[in-house]
Amino acid sequence: MPYWNDPAAPSLHYKLRKWTVAGLSDARGRFKVTYYDATYGTRNRVSPHRGAIQIQDNFLIHSGPATLQSSGWGGAGCVEIIGNFTAFKEDIKTVSGIGGYLPSDEIIHRLIKAGKLYIEIEAAPKPTITPMTNQFRFKI
Repeated sequence: MPYWNDPAAPSLHYKLRKWTVAGLSDARGRFKVTYYDATYGTRNRVSPHRGAIQIQDNFLIHSGPATLQSSGWGGAGCVEIIGNFTAFKEDIKTVSGIGGYLPSDEIIHRLIKAGKLYIEIEAAPKPTITPMTNQFRFKI
């Protein structure tokens, strides 16, 4: 995901101070999930959904925009679930095979503790960032 790390007020999470391709675009394979934060809230926009599954370092799977047309969201390398993140967590609960009335957050914690929650990252081309007058075009 393209990310603007403003040189005037840079994020310390990134070394580059300009437009950069953030995230795990070079990562491939299957990764065991080791951490889930049920209280995580998105940083750049208000979302009714809570929670974040850690992929690696500061890169997470968390709530994203309600629709593709929603503006003002920026992934900064995270995987944002478009639509209903709570429903996404419920899907994890459903396929886990763990019965009962436990909340999806508890199921995700149990899966991680048992070493049974994995993320698979497939190859994805890096976007080409082309400067235009005061705008940027992202070609994927």
